[in-house]
This record gives sequence, C-alpha cells and structure tokens, in this order.
Amino acid sequence: VFAQLTGTRRGRAHACDLSDDASANEPWKKFAQGDVVNATVLSVSDDGGEIDLSFKKTSLNGSSQNGDVLASLQPGGSLSGYVKNVTKGGVFVAVARDVDARVKMCNLSDAFVEDPMKAFPKGFLVRGVALFVDTSARRVEMTLRSDGVDASAPRDKGLLNGGSLGSLPPLQVGLVTMGTVRRVQTYGVFVTLDGSGRSGLCHISAFADARIKDSLEAHVRAGERVRVKVLEVDEATGRVSLGMKPSLFTDEDEEEEDKAGLSSRRDAEKKEDVLVDDGDEEEEEEEEDED
Repeated sequence: VFAQLTGTRRGRAHACDLSDDASANEPWKKFAQGDVVNATVLSVSDDGGEIDLSFKKTSLNGSSQNGDVLASLQPGGSLSGYVKNVTKGGVFVAVARDVDARVKMCNLSDAFVEDPMKAFPKGFLVRGVALFVDTSARRVEMTLRSDGVDASAPRDKGLLNGGSLGSLPPLQVGLVTMGTVRRVQTYGVFVTLDGSGRSGLCHISAFADARIKDSLEAHVRAGERVRVKVLEVDEATGRVSLGMKPSLFTDEDEEEEDKAGLSSRRDAEKKEDVLVDDGDEEEEEEEEDED
C-alpha cells in the first residue's frame, strides 16, 4: 500500500506491515484511496527515493522490533506470511518486507497438491513452521505440513514442531507399492509413495522397457496413480530410486498369475467333485429302482 507523505514524496507499506493481526487475510483491502493513515517510517534508502512504512499500531507506539521477523525466529518456530510467487522450485512466501521464505513442493501439504498455483494464489495467507533460518543471508525455509516435518530431508533430520528430530518410515529395496505422481521432469518422475509419505524419483531409464522418444509428460501426468518398485534407498541423503517399467514386475506378476491359476484349478476341482457326487447319487437311485 502506497501513502503520499508530502507533495513529492511517498512511501510504501509491505503487506506484512499493514496490520498487527498476523491472521489477517488480504489486509490491504481494508485501505481505500484517499484514506488518512498513521504510519511509522521504518527505513529510507540512501538516495531517499524509497521509504518503507508500517501501519501497525505496535510500530506507532515503539513496542515492535522494526518488523525484523528473524530477530527471534528459530527452526521449529511458527511463522506466517503471504504467497509472493509460485515456481517449480516451490512457493515463495513474504514473511517480512525484506524476507521471503521458500516452501518446497513436498512441504506444501500433508497430501499431494496437484496444482500449486491454483492452491496458493498470490496474496494468500499461509502459516507454517520454520525449518532453516539464515539471519545473515536473510533466508528462510519453511513447511506447511501439519507435522512440521521437512519431507525432503533424510529421515533422521526431519524437524518436528517442538524442534525435536523426527523420522520417516524406512523403505525396503524390492518393495512394490502404489503411489501418486507428484511432478514430471524431463529426466524422470517424482512419486509420493502410499503409506510412508516418502517421495522418490523414477529416472527416465527405469520408466519403460522401450526407449522414450518423446517427453515423459506424454505418458504420465501429475496426480496420476502408478505402481512402482523401490530400486535403491540412500538413508544418508534420503534419496529413493524407483522403477516403473513392466519388466521390473515380472516376478510379482508371475506370482499373482500362479495364485490366480491355483485358485482357478481349485474351483475347477470343486466343480468336478460336485459332478462326480451327482453321478454317484444317480447310480444309487438307478440301483434302488431295479431292486
């Protein structure tokens, strides 16, 4: 929100400096052109061309810390902000006028988010937990997951709300399971596995038995349900390699076919037994009639 200070100078108030209510959604809509407001000057550029303002009452009475959200923020601490931009690298949230926090795609929600741009429009208020704070570089990583965990971190380094170390369920190599496609890249497909909540990458070389000549997006899309096999797990880095090509499931498919065949044979044997029993009963009835 821009405010005219003098005849030739004006200042701007960042969305995070408009209201003392951290839960206020779209606080800029409370202001209309021509409104008279009380403001505190927070900073002035060296050339005097840019003036940052605050409309917060706490700033007016001097009880705030000039809006420095990083002054006391620690990993595991709660914070809120407004969505600034959505890219392939994640959702960027303005938590202060000079601090943006990044939320990785895997940390947007407990469940898979099919369309992040639609789910997190610009200006949308979000609340989450800080995962990483670099005060010197003014960088913050945060998560919007309800458990406060960084889903991309190794399973022994996930931060919980209380700041304690969490863990993600282990995976066994050779496990066949279902999952949901989270993202499709030129080099592979990222899949969130059912049950564990962990994500893995199916490299393009393990996607199909035949060579993929066109893009992977022509064969699979985000949100699609797929069957995958765990090929490799690096617990040190948390990386999980997956496979989707049919030849990887030969043993499992043959086992299912054997089970299905055994079941069919048993059903057939039961039917034969019924027919034999009926035949024996008919023979016994014929013998009784002859007597």
